[in-house]
Amino acid sequence: MAKANGEGEIAPGSANRPMVKYRLILEPCGSLMACIRSEYPVKSLKSSTRTYIERISAALSDGVTAECDLSRRDFFEIVLGNIWIYLHICEQLQSAYIVAVLNPDR
Repeated sequence: MAKANGEGEIAPGSANRPMVKYRLILEPCGSLMACIRSEYPVKSLKSSTRTYIERISAALSDGVTAECDLSRRDFFEIVLGNIWIYLHICEQLQSAYIVAVLNPDR
């Protein structure tokens, strides 16, 4: 499961729009866990979870331990403090997507 791609490299693209390749390191650390370090942009499709983008982005940049969703490939559960986050990492789109957040303080 260990994966890594180019670090901030410019990948071939059209002459007008080069594609940027972000760094992703995804390694197993236990039977159900993964260690994730990513520079992928974090995106949210729901307005209710947009407030977590910076926090999740910083955590992924530093590296986090996540529980793998065994029923869905490239989906993970992350806990930051008392906040539970369900995240999808899409290598093809070079992005991390916030699927759901549970914050008992809100």
